Amino acid sequence: SHLDGAIAISDVYFPLLSAIAEVGNDRPEQEEPVRGIGLGWPVLGGQVSSLQAENSLAVGGLSDVERVLEEIENGKLTDVQFVECQACPQGCCGGSLTVENPYFARSKILNLVARFGGTPCQDRRKIHDLYQKNYFSLPGRIPSRPFAPLDKDISRAIAKRKLIQETQETLPQIDCGACGAPTCRSFAEDVVLGRAAPGDCVVQAAVRTTGTGRNAGAKVRTA
Repeated sequence: SHLDGAIAISDVYFPLLSAIAEVGNDRPEQEEPVRGIGLGWPVLGGQVSSLQAENSLAVGGLSDVERVLEEIENGKLTDVQFVECQACPQGCCGGSLTVENPYFARSKILNLVARFGGTPCQDRRKIHDLYQKNYFSLPGRIPSRPFAPLDKDISRAIAKRKLIQETQETLPQIDCGACGAPTCRSFAEDVVLGRAAPGDCVVQAAVRTTGTGRNAGAKVRTA
């Protein structure tokens, strides 16, 4: 694995809260007041609400994001002007590194939005002018990367695909991304193709350590 360590959010969050409390009123004055609608960005749909954009779409979860982007690439959803894509199913508050229960976190964020108001902090006219000037557009097309087959030999490729499915079934199926792959399916493919080792799955490593949990003691093979 390219990772040599990890720091849990819980190890950072609470000491940070204590440090903020110690600063107290010595914090510098904010040029702009806190806007509740900006605090809603960690929740899926928060960006759409902030922009108050018509014909917009908010989608969460890598598989659904991929599906929507493919539809856009295929010329569908042409009436949608803005798409908010979040890798985590419920936005940032539903991510694997969230300390709080994701549903409690979402509830707290929505309460903050209601508390501090829903007035946008952006000037919509300025954003519209920048959009008309293609300020948010890329300077050119993104070149596509050729799709690499599992193997040049069709029979071996079929065997590897079957092995990928078998390997995926031994994984936690939570798509946490801690291994560096976006999904458990992608990680299974990396293992079969020799780009990763089964031990790179953080969840499985914890299962092997404790001897409990889903698929404890499961073994996988590489091709």
